[in-house]
Amino acid sequence: MHIKFIQKLINRIREEKKFKANQKEVWFHQCLENYKHLDKTHRFSLNEEDFWKCFDDNTNNTGFDTHYEYHQAWAARCLKQIKPKKHIDISSRITFNVVTSAFIPVDFYDFRPAKIYNLSGIERKKADVTQLQFDDNSIESISCMHTVEHIGLGRYGDEIDPEGDLKAINELKRVIKPNGNLLFVVPVGKPRIQFN
Repeated sequence: MHIKFIQKLINRIREEKKFKANQKEVWFHQCLENYKHLDKTHRFSLNEEDFWKCFDDNTNNTGFDTHYEYHQAWAARCLKQIKPKKHIDISSRITFNVVTSAFIPVDFYDFRPAKIYNLSGIERKKADVTQLQFDDNSIESISCMHTVEHIGLGRYGDEIDPEGDLKAINELKRVIKPNGNLLFVVPVGKPRIQFN
């Protein structure tokens, strides 16, 4: 009896998801037909392979992911105040690095170097945060934001290592100069692994 109830519940959830997906698809096609009807000049062709079906953007305000956005604003303000000659970043968000490079030279290190070209003020380089290539006590200004919690889980091609986060933290501590600045961000809350 219990298994039949759970199966019915699962089927009901699946049906509700299908219904909502169908409603979104209907809405998309209504918008498309309205556009076609209003388009008198036909300046652009409408090809189905070019459609970008964004179903969840029709909201009263623009989404803002506080978890990933506020720390970048905080870090940029810190760097404005610190005014380092050069900033080293280890695998933080690309957006933070390309914007920061407009006012401070940035060396952006990542396990998988980003394909950033033709942008002044930023150098892209390869590094493994568990084995940084810098001398002890050598870096004046460094950041590593929302990175350490991923280390050792293999998601980015890094080695599986349950102690990867601790190794990364120790490396950051090793390379920072005395009285240097380390901008460090990790999630807060109940510790857990959300594997990959």
